[in-house]
Amino acid sequence: TYAYTIGTGALPGGCATCGVQVGVWSEWSEWTPCSMLMGAMSQSRFRTCSTVSCPGGSFSESKPCTMVHDPQPVPQPHWGEWGAWSGCSASCGGGTMQRTRACVDVCTGCQCVGSATEIQSCNTQPCCVWSEWSSWSECSVTCGTGGVTYRTRHCSTCLDGCVGPTSEQMPCSSDRPCPAPQIDLPPANPPDVCISCYLPKPPCLTCSIYSTWSNRWVRDAKKLR
Repeated sequence: TYAYTIGTGALPGGCATCGVQVGVWSEWSEWTPCSMLMGAMSQSRFRTCSTVSCPGGSFSESKPCTMVHDPQPVPQPHWGEWGAWSGCSASCGGGTMQRTRACVDVCTGCQCVGSATEIQSCNTQPCCVWSEWSSWSECSVTCGTGGVTYRTRHCSTCLDGCVGPTSEQMPCSSDRPCPAPQIDLPPANPPDVCISCYLPKPPCLTCSIYSTWSNRWVRDAKKLR
C-alpha cells in the first residue's frame, strides 16, 4: 500500500505504471458573502480537481473582508389618483373638460414623469340656432288703439331644442281714428198712435187736442184740463 497527499500532485513512489492521471483544476467559484470566521470577517472561494490529484494549489482560499450593507432603494415619486372630471366648457358645439392628479413627492426635488392634467372633448353635438325674426304682422285693429302685432322665428333641428320664445308681440294702434258710435234717439214728435181692432188696415183714431184749463182746484194745487 502506498500513501500520497491529495492536492500536492505527488504520486506514490515507484508507481510509474499505476496509470493514475494528473487532474485539472476547475475555475474558482464566486466569493462567498462576508461572514465571521474564527473571530474575523472573511470570505472564501473554492475549486475542484477533475481527479484525485491536481498539480499544486489548494481547493479553497480565503481573504479578509468588510461587511457592507446593501444600500436601501431610494423611494421614487409617484402619481396619486385622478380627480373627478370638471364640467364641460360648452353646452354644445364642442367643449373640453379636464381632471388633475397630484405628484406624491417622497423625495426632495423629485418629480413625477407624465402630465398632471388630462383633457378630453365633450358636448360635441351641434348647437341649436334660431332663424331670423319674421317681419311684424299687421296690427290686429284697423282703427284706434288696443291692437297687437307679433313676429315669429323657428329653431334649427338639434338635440335639446333652442332656448327662448318662438314668438314676440307688442301693442300697436292704427293711424285712422275710429268713427264715433251711433246712438238712436227717440224722435222729438212721436207719431200718432193708432188704436183699432180692425184688420188688416183699420182706420186710425186721432187723439183730440187738449181742452182749456178748468177753474177747479184739486188737493195737490194743480188744475185739470
